[in-house]
Amino acid sequence: MSKTNFHRIVYFKTLTSTHMGAGQGLEHIDLPIQREQHTKFPIFYASGIKGAFRQYALEKAYENLKDRGYNLSKLNEEVEKYHPGDETQETPNEVCILARMFGSQDRKGILSYTDAKILFFPVKSLKGVFAYVTCPYVLNRYKEETGIGNSDKDINLQEGEVICSDCLVIENNVILEEFQFKRICNKDVLIQSLNLPKALEQEILKRYCIVDDDTFSYFVENFTEVITRIKINPETGTVDKSSGALWTEEYLPSETILYSLEFRADDNEKEIDSFLPEDHSLLNLGGNQTIGKGIVKIFYGGRYK
Repeated sequence: MSKTNFHRIVYFKTLTSTHMGAGQGLEHIDLPIQREQHTKFPIFYASGIKGAFRQYALEKAYENLKDRGYNLSKLNEEVEKYHPGDETQETPNEVCILARMFGSQDRKGILSYTDAKILFFPVKSLKGVFAYVTCPYVLNRYKEETGIGNSDKDINLQEGEVICSDCLVIENNVILEEFQFKRICNKDVLIQSLNLPKALEQEILKRYCIVDDDTFSYFVENFTEVITRIKINPETGTVDKSSGALWTEEYLPSETILYSLEFRADDNEKEIDSFLPEDHSLLNLGGNQTIGKGIVKIFYGGRYK
């Protein structure tokens, strides 16, 4: 992928705990979240992101076609089987657009996304409720991928030191979880240089905290949410004692900020925007959506010019 078809940055802010599953776990968590292999940082795989956008687009198109006898299954089937040149007068325009956007069995779509990487991770703070925590490595990688922001050469941090907002500070110290840090300065310009959407930037400026790389790695590996779930026997209304009735699930906590790059093979396809979530709208990602999990807020920014 090249900058010639880079369209924009998509930011995800988790409003509720989110489980983008990585399958069966090998350690103490039965159902872990997706993580990068080399850093163990949380991540949203691109396939899950594109799938969520595709589902959103299908439901949007369905609203236009339900009076014509369509249901979601029929619409999905026609999009998958769509072949350019086979259109008839009965073929809805929505089917053609969605096939161009996301692809069909014999053609690729014009939309593509990268894995969503973490930018800020929420950590409990003794003052200021919680902090949006990041580190020089994450900020440097963001600059490398987007061309926006400051590199890690602009941040001089030792272990136990932080750069943070004033609202987190108690007598020049910051307490995150059970760890104490020394605040060395306040550099709002580092956050402002990220060129985030204004609404998102204003939230983060209130309580951002930049820690060293090792501390950030420890936070994202050890302070996700791990929930124990049980299966209820429908006949007795009590815990089912059969095998597999007790398991643990890992969730990315609410207030986590991630970003993905959106590419378009044809940047003149303006009509496709009507089938994608609007800026500041909500989207469902991951599992357990019927119990309120996986609700994220979408922000768009960083359009390539």
